[in-house]
Amino acid sequence: MKTQIIYVFFFLFLILTTFQLGYSESVDSIQLVAKLDIAELMMQKYQLNADQRDFTIFYRISTLESVGEGNTEDFDAKVVAMEINQERTSLVITLDNIKKTDLMSVRFPQELISAEKGKFTLLVDGEERGYEWSVQEESRNLIFIIPKQTTEVEIIGNRVIPEFTSGLLVLIIVSSTLLITQRLYKKLV
Repeated sequence: MKTQIIYVFFFLFLILTTFQLGYSESVDSIQLVAKLDIAELMMQKYQLNADQRDFTIFYRISTLESVGEGNTEDFDAKVVAMEINQERTSLVITLDNIKKTDLMSVRFPQELISAEKGKFTLLVDGEERGYEWSVQEESRNLIFIIPKQTTEVEIIGNRVIPEFTSGLLVLIIVSSTLLITQRLYKKLV
């Protein structure tokens, strides 16, 4: 009888342990899926390297004819390149094959480019345009219209990566240290 009770407890222990492992893996899977953003799943990705770091920029170009009908992606339109313009504190997006007026969505990390109170300047082929914006955790989303034959979109903020280059930072630290040392030396002599 004691042996049977031990077997029953052992069997229950195995069942509970197995259930716990399966449950734990299921919870981890659910949490992973919850962290994914549905909008990002529907968007294209562009890997941009700036300041020796990789940033993922999500974008989507949709036809305007389908707005309200499910936003169909414009498969003809292409993003050729993206780059940071340090002098203009902007993200420049080069486009090709924009055959009709489209709706473009761009999601980028705030640390890549930012603007006070979300007040970016948007230039489409050099002309200032309006946009809608929103915040998603550490990302910024801009949605705007791009006319037929658009070749360049520029999103101008007031800060881009890197704010200071490491060489400039070292130069400032060394200069400051020398200046302080010189002043202290003059006071002691």
